Amino acid sequence: MRVAHCAFALALVAAAANGYPGGTPDFQTDAAPYCASCHSSASADMMSGAPAERVQKELAANKHLALIRAGEGNYQALSADERA
Repeated sequence: MRVAHCAFALALVAAAANGYPGGTPDFQTDAAPYCASCHSSASADMMSGAPAERVQKELAANKHLALIRAGEGNYQALSADERA
């Protein structure tokens, strides 16, 4: 029975190690790390160490708000005043 428990624990550890095949993604945000693939950062300070181009791309003002103001996607149905 003890051997079965050890084998089960080893299988769990091995499965957890395969969570990100090829390495952990570069997720940086002011939210939880697993949120960063979709959510933007509120300030450049939250992305310390990242290249400047990437930091600018991930800021909320550039990632989401700029798309709204430009009227892209479903936002094109809104007037300029509504988007502002």
